[in-house]
Amino acid sequence: MKTIFITINLFASFLAGLLGALALMLLGHPIARLFQSQNPLINTQNASDVIAVANTYIVFTSFIFIMFTLIVAGLGLWFARWFSITKDKEITENLHTLFDALHANSQLADRFAKKLFEHEEISNKLHKLVQIRVERELEQRTLKSGETLDFSDKLTRDDGQRHDA
Repeated sequence: MKTIFITINLFASFLAGLLGALALMLLGHPIARLFQSQNPLINTQNASDVIAVANTYIVFTSFIFIMFTLIVAGLGLWFARWFSITKDKEITENLHTLFDALHANSQLADRFAKKLFEHEEISNKLHKLVQIRVERELEQRTLKSGETLDFSDKLTRDDGQRHDA
């Protein structure tokens, strides 16, 4: 059944093309005779007029294409700028929403922190920041006599065991 429809469709396409070509030949011949040089309505006196008209047309269409290109390029730049500004605003709003949600929900904050520490690069950066902060605090904390506090026996490693000083 499908083969019959394909055959009928193919025959109809062939017939439509044949009828279109026949119509073009029948109607095209009288139209083409209008534009032949024997027609007194179109006959030009000298060839330089034809060249001048063609050059004017070429220059005019070139200016139109240049203006269209400049307009499209300008619109492209404007839309790119507008989308980047909108994207920056959206990112800022989403970050504020995230921070508000983390501040309001401690369970969400814990899950967020655990997910952050799963990434090795982020974990290393946070470790360096904490280490710098702890070193600053150790430098500032001293006894009244000027001696530094020694609590190295209370430090533990990452695995929870005591750090041997």
